[in-house]
Amino acid sequence: MSLDSIVSSLEEIFNSPLKEGENRKIVYWQDIDGAFQEEFNSIQMDNVKKHVLYENNYFKTKYLLEVEDRESNYLIYTQEPLEANNNNWLLDNILYSTLFYADEASIYCRELGIPEELKRVVKNNIKFFRNKNRRGKFLSYNISDFSEEIIHMAIISVLTNQRTVSFEDSLRTILMAGLIDKNNKYLKEIETFFDIDTFWYYVEKNYGYKEGRYLKELFIHLLVTSISTYIPKEKLERLKKYVSDKDKGNCAVFIDRWMNHKIDYELYNRYAKEIEDEIGIYQLLQVLDIKDIENLDIFPSIDKAIILYIVKGLEDRIEDFEDYIRLIDIRKTKHFYEGYKHIYQGLYYTIKMFQFKKQYPSIPIELPNNMIKSYAKEYYLMDLYYRKFYCAFDKDSTSQILQKLKAMVEGLYTNWFMVELSHNWSQSISEYVGDIWDIPGTVKQVDFYDKYIASLVGENRKVFIIISDALRYDIGAELCKRLDWENLGSVELQTLVAGLPTTTKFGMARLLPHGEIKLKENGYVYVDNINSGNMEGRKQILSKYSSKSTAMDYKDYMAMPTAKISDFYKGKYLNYIYHNTIDAIGDSALTEIKAFEGCEAAIDELAKLVRSIINYAYGSTIYITSDHGFIYQREELEEVDKIAKEDISAIEEGRRYLLSEEIRDIDGLLRFSMKDTLGSSSKLNVYIPRANIRFKRKGAGANFVHGGASLQEVLVPLIIYRDKKSGQIGAVESEKASIKLISATRRITNSIFALDFFQTERVGGKITPSLVKVYLMDSDENIISNEGILLADKSSDKPEDRTMTIRFILKSMDYDRNKDYYLIIEDVETGEYERIPFTIDL
Repeated sequence: MSLDSIVSSLEEIFNSPLKEGENRKIVYWQDIDGAFQEEFNSIQMDNVKKHVLYENNYFKTKYLLEVEDRESNYLIYTQEPLEANNNNWLLDNILYSTLFYADEASIYCRELGIPEELKRVVKNNIKFFRNKNRRGKFLSYNISDFSEEIIHMAIISVLTNQRTVSFEDSLRTILMAGLIDKNNKYLKEIETFFDIDTFWYYVEKNYGYKEGRYLKELFIHLLVTSISTYIPKEKLERLKKYVSDKDKGNCAVFIDRWMNHKIDYELYNRYAKEIEDEIGIYQLLQVLDIKDIENLDIFPSIDKAIILYIVKGLEDRIEDFEDYIRLIDIRKTKHFYEGYKHIYQGLYYTIKMFQFKKQYPSIPIELPNNMIKSYAKEYYLMDLYYRKFYCAFDKDSTSQILQKLKAMVEGLYTNWFMVELSHNWSQSISEYVGDIWDIPGTVKQVDFYDKYIASLVGENRKVFIIISDALRYDIGAELCKRLDWENLGSVELQTLVAGLPTTTKFGMARLLPHGEIKLKENGYVYVDNINSGNMEGRKQILSKYSSKSTAMDYKDYMAMPTAKISDFYKGKYLNYIYHNTIDAIGDSALTEIKAFEGCEAAIDELAKLVRSIINYAYGSTIYITSDHGFIYQREELEEVDKIAKEDISAIEEGRRYLLSEEIRDIDGLLRFSMKDTLGSSSKLNVYIPRANIRFKRKGAGANFVHGGASLQEVLVPLIIYRDKKSGQIGAVESEKASIKLISATRRITNSIFALDFFQTERVGGKITPSLVKVYLMDSDENIISNEGILLADKSSDKPEDRTMTIRFILKSMDYDRNKDYYLIIEDVETGEYERIPFTIDL
């Protein structure tokens, strides 16, 4: 060490503030080997006297310091050992003075705050400490309680560039740099600036790995030992060499935290896939019971095994539907769920369709209004499940599993449900509906304005009517739930029965205020002698009923700057907005395959539109309905699904209807007069194929159709939204379903244990799902367990269905039974958490 460096270090000591009880600085420079005697002789420092302590001048030195000169600062050089014994006259003085060492390791100890008794640790790693940047990083850890192990951990943390001292994080960083030892840059750093044997010693101490000292083998050891916390060792006989009998908790927590790391998880996923193929994990899973693996979350093939288990159960007609859904619910919170998300969703809706058929093995023929009630309450769910299945299918259509499920779904929906429902509905309306399309006990679409809107306009109350083309009932039901979750107001779902044919031009006309509706020779539908087929015509029609009215296309509305929306709608009471996403996609042969994708987009768009109307147009009463629904099947139609058009003079025709003035009884067709829409003088009749049959026509576009009289076409939703402001009577804010710990014990006596949690409210209405993560930590906020995820999305009224269990694994470490540890229940979205104290007594 240079003379300048020594002087600088001494000046720093002498210039430091006096401690409590000090009136000067006394520094003992201990130089056992006499290596720095010459430097001592050369040093001259202001306001500091020099003195040499020899073997035989202890008493003289004591007299000098305590009698002759009690004021001066002293630098006392000695080669004496300065042991604490009864013959040391200076013992008291030394204890209250500062010891100084000029050797390299001592300088680093002093710089980093490392006690002198640990100087040997620094000396053994002097190559590491000689670098100023490494020392700076070491110092940034602000270590207050040093030990040999802490210094080693800090060195490894510096070499792996950690923000805090953590062997776990360091080991993860090393493994992420590659599993081939010779190419691993951090392993090379440890070999160069630390000690590779000491590193592997800590690997064994913390994770029980002591085999070949290879990174890849270590990673396999961590994975398989983690599995052994779920699966009995005897079932892992083929992999037993990778299983540690100790430190299982550390291995499990290490893997769990890596999997759940918001950035590093991607590399873990790749490693886990490579290793599972190499050691044959999927083959192992085939011989394990499903109960052994349902909560296991380490390899991606675990989800594959569970999915195939459920698929085989469905193929074999094993009706354990509730258990299948329970398994899917468990997997929703697991690490690899996202990779199998679309398969799980497709599987879920397939199971729901099987459940539906089990609950309703046949659909009876009833009075039309009763069948409408049944459809609006229960039967529509099959349409929703079918649609949702294909939303999942289309996101992963090459999946062999989804292809298998597709065949089951088509069998359930197209070959059973649609055949039975449409046939029996056709039979019902054939028997009970007369010449004019009118179903007692229902609200007709043509009466919409008079029944719901006219009185509001008459009272000068602002009302918005959103007409979404082809918004089928099941889509409206889903939108209704969405609006209830997202807004303060109340929402109600009712039904309208569309007139025939269920086409856009007639449906749009019926929903407008009207005195008379006529079909002109040009093919357009006129309301009060005004063409209702364009926006200008609709504005004119509305203006006849209210001078303070407006009609606008959805796209034009959304293109308006928000600042202008309130001005535009100021003083306007009757406001129609026309939305066309579903029909625009479905009615084109080129895009009809994306019809269900259009349904998803429509729900998002309409929810956004409602929020905008509330916030910017200050609308508090909003009606959402549709001109018609539709029927859609994904599979190509067979010839049996089509009917030839009879030799009849048609004024207009589509795949699901034709208009004619002829009156004939035609096999396979239903006929109704158009007088309900066009008035008593109308001679037009609408002919509808029975069930879900289409008229034969050349060209594509037969899968997505409307115009007919199926329940899916004629029953349209009527959503009534009434907004409330915060604090207003009746205003209810949405809130997340809460999760509470229900296990009574607050004392942990085993390193592997389970706790029960309860979703306190059922999801529905204003109660929305919530996602929390649950883990344990110590009083220093160090996480000491794996992390469990709970999804509170259950809508069941049964408490047992809303009870969830998490299995915890504690790190292998010493726990103090007299200290508090904490269970943390943390909301994933907001970060808010509940903190519950626990005692750990292992």
